[in-house]
Amino acid sequence: MLIPTKYENIEKNILVASSEILKLLKKKYFSVDDLFAEIKKIRQIDFESYFDCLVFLYLADFLEAQNHYISLKR
Repeated sequence: MLIPTKYENIEKNILVASSEILKLLKKKYFSVDDLFAEIKKIRQIDFESYFDCLVFLYLADFLEAQNHYISLKR
């Protein structure tokens, strides 16, 4: 769920995890696997939630993907 409720753990929210992904992508571009490894170091996230974050950011037009690499849209 995108909008957190008062009962939800904010650390596991997709919007919060997506902001961490954007911070990492501001520095450089990553492959899908490398980005997952980097975000895993910062935040306790499973692959399903990571994929949900990528879909959300892609649909919001923040990301572009080329040859298995993800970068911020310029």
